[in-house]
Amino acid sequence: MLLRGALTAIALAVLASCGQQQATAPTQNAAPAAAPEPTSYDVSTLEAPYNTADAAAGARVFYKCKSCHAAGPGAPNMVGPSLHGLFGRTVGTHEGFMFSDAMANGGFPWTPARLDHYLANPRTDMPGNRMAFVGLKDPADRQNLIAYLLIETKREK
Repeated sequence: MLLRGALTAIALAVLASCGQQQATAPTQNAAPAAAPEPTSYDVSTLEAPYNTADAAAGARVFYKCKSCHAAGPGAPNMVGPSLHGLFGRTVGTHEGFMFSDAMANGGFPWTPARLDHYLANPRTDMPGNRMAFVGLKDPADRQNLIAYLLIETKREK
């Protein structure tokens, strides 16, 4: 009972301090805020058909991928490998990630067309891969996503 009372007192003190100004001045070496994600993308330099895609819509489609993959500069491996630098990379070769045998033995480079085919149905395209995602049935969603990835996975810091 004494412990519960002490925890309650601490919780009340923390809540009471919410919204109060900090007594010390902020440090001069504070890191600048991260730049906001771009909301419009220039697809004009991408190869067809991605040069007419909606990469901003592709960024929204990427939310389906974010629980397992990251794409920007310095993106870490997660449940799935980092997608930064994806295009041109041989399937199953990203450093620091343990791929399934199906991916490790794929032997082809990722191209936009190859990724499109894979994303339509990952399980049938590469049987035995560990990606649980069922795929993107809508060709427009895949085209928009790939346009976004063509830009995002090559973006520098």
